Amino acid sequence: MNEHKIEGIIAIIVIVVIAVGALAYIGTSDIRQREILIGEANKLGEMDITKENVDMTIKTTGDYAIVEQTMKEYINTYSNNLKEVEKILEDERLAQVLTSDNYENDGPNFIETKSYINETRENFNTKINTLIEMTSEENMMKAIEDKNLSQEMNDLYKQLMLGEEMTTDFQETAKSLQESSDTINAVLDVQENVINMLIANKDKWEINDEGEIVFATQKLVDEYNGYLQNL
Repeated sequence: MNEHKIEGIIAIIVIVVIAVGALAYIGTSDIRQREILIGEANKLGEMDITKENVDMTIKTTGDYAIVEQTMKEYINTYSNNLKEVEKILEDERLAQVLTSDNYENDGPNFIETKSYINETRENFNTKINTLIEMTSEENMMKAIEDKNLSQEMNDLYKQLMLGEEMTTDFQETAKSLQESSDTINAVLDVQENVINMLIANKDKWEINDEGEIVFATQKLVDEYNGYLQNL
């Protein structure tokens, strides 16, 4: 065997060794990236998104990083909207609309109160509808499908975002959100009806020395009490 053939064989062996080593490294790296991604997904599933902030630091690389970023951005947007809804539900002013103090301070035209009710309704419904839409599988999958990744990456995202536990959480949250939506809108309806009634009859009611609302006729008393009973 001449020298040139030996050198050629050695070169081929070196190339094969390098290729095998590279493939082994890629395989090990791929497994490691998947493990990191699963770990980050588990953290998302365990956190209280109504109180905690999503860690937006991306720990993976390549396509895994795109999957991780998509998951975190989705949960972060969901979390921020959920926190805004909670602020509305906990707003003390919401409970003060139908009080004698508000009647006295903003009546008889209730300009600020009507503006508050309208803004609260619009803000609440916008955010609650966004949240309900975000709990659907279609919207969750659209977020990753828009990234034009491989089917393998899409399937991995689906496995992590739509696993049994996560799906159950989203379904329960969607139900709770719908119930909150029905309740708050019903409350706002009653408040709006009462305020409109007081505006329409501005000369037929007053706040007495005991801080109670007094109407000129029994009919108005009955109408007012009828609204309050709906609460």
